[in-house]
Amino acid sequence: MTETPQPQQRPRRWRPALYLAITVALVLLGAAVVARLSLTARPAAAEDTVFGPPTGAVPAGPGACAPPNPLTLHHLRDLADWPAAAPTALAAPTQPARDQLRDIAAGITTGLCDGPGRYAYVQLRQWALDSHASGGRTELTPAVTQYEHWLADNGSGRSIAVTTRTPATDNPPSDDSFPPGTSPATPDPAATDPTQATTCLARNTAAGGPRAALTALADLNQWQTPTPPSRAALLRALADTNGLTYQGTVVDRAGRTGVAVSATSDNSVERELLIIDPASGHLLAHEQAALRDPGALGISKPAVVSYTLFVARGHTDTVQQR
Repeated sequence: MTETPQPQQRPRRWRPALYLAITVALVLLGAAVVARLSLTARPAAAEDTVFGPPTGAVPAGPGACAPPNPLTLHHLRDLADWPAAAPTALAAPTQPARDQLRDIAAGITTGLCDGPGRYAYVQLRQWALDSHASGGRTELTPAVTQYEHWLADNGSGRSIAVTTRTPATDNPPSDDSFPPGTSPATPDPAATDPTQATTCLARNTAAGGPRAALTALADLNQWQTPTPPSRAALLRALADTNGLTYQGTVVDRAGRTGVAVSATSDNSVERELLIIDPASGHLLAHEQAALRDPGALGISKPAVVSYTLFVARGHTDTVQQR
């Protein structure tokens, strides 16, 4: 640090009080500069940190399910403006999704990430439009949040969240552990019991229509990893849901190709979209779009309101593993 030059003395006008004030001011200024440098240095370091279990702490064995390391906050900021893009371009709706969903369900096989483990592990990224009121209108700011979820059958688990939401001081990274029965997500038997899987979607469809069925499946996958039989049962239940449309194949935000299944609200304002891996039956992404302004959202053209990318999933023996 550059030394602050001391004020020149004036022998004939010695003022102890004045010099004391100057000295105190210089000390406080120096302290403020050091504090400022520390505050600006800390976020820079934090933005390049991967939160949660140390990366590579428990290496996967040959042929094991090996999810990618989560992104740092620095990299998440690079992705934050994606919601400004238009909704996923879909082929013109030509047929119900029934046949495609049944074909996927019939071909599901067990994969590397379907192995056993006490905890279901899910890594996902969620783009959203943050809203705040301004001048009688709602202003929208894009943000992306990265989640890691661990959930056991007894309701214990862990949740890590890193977000670009602002202000940063009100949205620090979080890392929460949950004793049995206290997780914010209740283990749903639909993830392991095919009969319950069918009941789960039927219940949501009856309450809110075909869009609710898509949302229910997406919500289930945010905390749990459905087994191959349950995935097949869930897709067959979707196949029996009226109002779902097959819209060809699309590419998600990770560059993966999947089958697009959508449902649009009766007033054509909102659209739900699931992108499904045609081989494993896993969800790749869930998109919620506003096709026109539903009120005071300040949307002048079709926009993505929320986009959830299911990055990785599997099972672990502890919450210290990925």
